[in-house]
Amino acid sequence: MRAGGCSPVHVRGFDAICRMVAVGPGIAVLPDRAIRPLVRSRPNLLKIAAALPMSPGRTDCPRPSSAMAAPPPLHLDPATLLFSIGVLGWLLAAVSFSTASGAPTTQRAALHAWGRAMLAGGGAFMLYFLRGHAPLWLTLLMANTLVVALGYEGLRAHALLFDEPMPRRAARTLAAFGLGFLFAAHFLGLPRQYAGAALSVALAGLFGMAVWMILRTRERRHSPLSWVGATTTGLTTLMLAIRAATSLGGTAATVSPGADSAQQIGALVLGTLFMLGASMGFFSLVHERQRRETLERARRDGLTGLYTRSAFFELAEQIDKSMPSQPYAALMVDIDHFKAINDTYGHLGGDVTLTHAARLIANSIRLSDVAGRYGGEEFSIILRNCGAEGAAAFAQRLVEEAGRQTVRLPDGRKAQFTLSVGYAIRGAQAAEAPDRVIDRADQALYRAKRSGRNRAEGFDLFSAGAPVPQGA
Repeated sequence: MRAGGCSPVHVRGFDAICRMVAVGPGIAVLPDRAIRPLVRSRPNLLKIAAALPMSPGRTDCPRPSSAMAAPPPLHLDPATLLFSIGVLGWLLAAVSFSTASGAPTTQRAALHAWGRAMLAGGGAFMLYFLRGHAPLWLTLLMANTLVVALGYEGLRAHALLFDEPMPRRAARTLAAFGLGFLFAAHFLGLPRQYAGAALSVALAGLFGMAVWMILRTRERRHSPLSWVGATTTGLTTLMLAIRAATSLGGTAATVSPGADSAQQIGALVLGTLFMLGASMGFFSLVHERQRRETLERARRDGLTGLYTRSAFFELAEQIDKSMPSQPYAALMVDIDHFKAINDTYGHLGGDVTLTHAARLIANSIRLSDVAGRYGGEEFSIILRNCGAEGAAAFAQRLVEEAGRQTVRLPDGRKAQFTLSVGYAIRGAQAAEAPDRVIDRADQALYRAKRSGRNRAEGFDLFSAGAPVPQGA
């Protein structure tokens, strides 16, 4: 070994040892053969290492230690978090816009609004990241304006998705409140912590309305991920409310997005979770609505838009089970002389007449009622909570309205049609299957057709035994 070097001694089963011994003005290394017989166990190794002094001025061969040095504490950097949230927001905006391009019209506007919300959020946090390296009007005024836009567009996206009215007055009032304090702080010298509190209140209000909208929609019952979105948005709302209260007692430095404080780090971590959780929940709700609309389209007749026969009977069973103590009426409707309409105007004219009659029925029933295409030119209807008198009045009104209709055909000609209607009642507390009630309504329909058509007839008896008034 050469003097002045540091040659490790390799001992099988033990750590290498590198020790230097001071000899006069020079440096010598203890030979391997002097150490090897002694290092038969780890205690001997440590004794030898402790006995050998370190050469003056040498620091590259540390003394052996039985304990490792403590690692540095973990620390989240606010600037890195701001940059990461900005990039995340832009990525989620790209996903939202990409999904909207292939989505049905009913969800496209909602996805576009969510994309704008994420785009605004990403831009806001990226501008926060640039504070101190870009003009203050950009990193303060524009950044906070984009944050308010995030809350506003996020609320609008949920309103569009759920077909709910957008609470524009409340949303605009909150936005004006937060931005008003922001611009007053910048131009009029208002303490910046007041602007931070006002912005937190505005965002808490916007997010809170979005949470309420999510919780009272039925789609959430079929979409577990929507609870993730509601929870993260709710926690963000709570954090903003706390931040609004604490900002009033802080300073401009403590309310800055880049402040290196536990409170601000926690807020940024929650902001990251909000971006992810709220987006996952929103996309899940969009998927659930698409699934429901697909199923609904499969249950609808392609020509008339009414329920198919199988879907109608399924809904009739649900109505029967959900209201055993309330009566309901079943009606069978038939277009009179439909074969003659086909022969006169062709099948296209017949299809137009069918569609017109279906639209008349759909516009005549309540939202709680159910109408379906039974087959061919026949239709079936269930009227909830409807007794004999109500069924008779409805059937007669439908017959009279059909007689006043004029169908405009594609070739410019006009056609007219009449309806025959039969109805039957499932009385309160009566144990009768829906298909039996519909069968009695069908018998009443045949009686109406045998009696000259263009009329309404009721079945002779209630299921409980009372007579049903006849329609003329």
